[in-house]
Amino acid sequence: MKYIDILLSDEIFSIVRFCLIKVRHNEDELHKTMIDRLRIPFRNPPQFDSPHLKANLLIQYHLSRLEFPRVDYVTDLKSCLDQIIRIIQALIDLCAHKTLLSPCLLSIHLLQMIIQARWITDPDILTLPHITDRSLARLFSSYLCQLTDVKHETLTNMLNTHLTSTQIDDIYEYLGRLPQIELNYNIRGFWSTNEETRSLPTNVHADQEYTLQIVLKRINRIRVKSFLIIIIIIHLLFLEK
Repeated sequence: MKYIDILLSDEIFSIVRFCLIKVRHNEDELHKTMIDRLRIPFRNPPQFDSPHLKANLLIQYHLSRLEFPRVDYVTDLKSCLDQIIRIIQALIDLCAHKTLLSPCLLSIHLLQMIIQARWITDPDILTLPHITDRSLARLFSSYLCQLTDVKHETLTNMLNTHLTSTQIDDIYEYLGRLPQIELNYNIRGFWSTNEETRSLPTNVHADQEYTLQIVLKRINRIRVKSFLIIIIIIHLLFLEK
């Protein structure tokens, strides 16, 4: 979380694009009170009439799901989200092109936070519809990814004293839309006179070229807006002497 703290404190909001955010009359006074509720404080003395500061306030309030003091801020947030999502997507493309793994993961985490309106350190169960309280999140003994195959009856027995049947249906439908991916991989090359495919891990010859074959299969076919997959190849192969 340290590097995301740094990124959200000043850097990303210093981009020229955020100069277009309007700071209305007397909003600088509101900012003086709003700043006390920020999770990540400013590293430099704040300028309360700055559009960059306002953009920071909007995003941090969005991530913490705090209520804005004026309705106008909701309109401003929509504009700010549209801009910051485009900026982060550009950062992801740049990091992927430059093969910068750590900054790429950082940008993906930040994008996930923005889209889900949650901090990356929040329990992932809180991204479920109608689960807004940490006390409700504690009812789940699993991570979100472990609930993709949960039965409706099991979910009902778990939540029927806390949520309505309609709300439980919403959660069940949401879980069914989560992308389920099956990953298979092997290596193809020459170990003797014939080319063959082997499962990993295996030994390879130092003087031969091999092809790592990775197959991703989407198990559930429900269409979602988008999701990202990062494939990290770690050298775990041992060379034959």
